[in-house]
Amino acid sequence: MLLNLYKNGVVIASGLAFICDGIAHRAAFKFNMLTVTILPSKIKEIIPKQNTDLANQISINGGLIISRYYKDTLNFKEQMSGCV
Repeated sequence: MLLNLYKNGVVIASGLAFICDGIAHRAAFKFNMLTVTILPSKIKEIIPKQNTDLANQISINGGLIISRYYKDTLNFKEQMSGCV
């Protein structure tokens, strides 16, 4: 199935969750497919940390890493730290 996607120029878009998203990206690498990941964190604060190498691999392979946070925006944990 992945071979057919590759032949049709499909780009894999997935998160960076520890298991399922990692499997999708790594499988795409085997066919030299481009991948896109959308982070729930800042670019320099990869979550989950165990997938930092995977994020680097996506970038090295010409993929795209998107963050929902602007450069200086507080992440969710930082935003909630003042709440009681």
